[in-house]
Amino acid sequence: MYVQTFRVRMHDTDAAGIIFFTSQLRMAHEAFESFLDSVGLGLGTLLAARAGAAGRHPGGSGDA
Repeated sequence: MYVQTFRVRMHDTDAAGIIFFTSQLRMAHEAFESFLDSVGLGLGTLLAARAGAAGRHPGGSGDA
């Protein structure tokens, strides 16, 4: 199991102390990227592998 700890700051919550969805999403994405890094599959590695499999460059339109 992978565990990532975050500090929830005041700007991450509303007046009732409930965390904003966008803050949750940002934290989840950061945890996902940290997990990938921890198992040796950094985001750059995955994007390069995907681009190679599709025969295009990351961020490109595929028109060579």
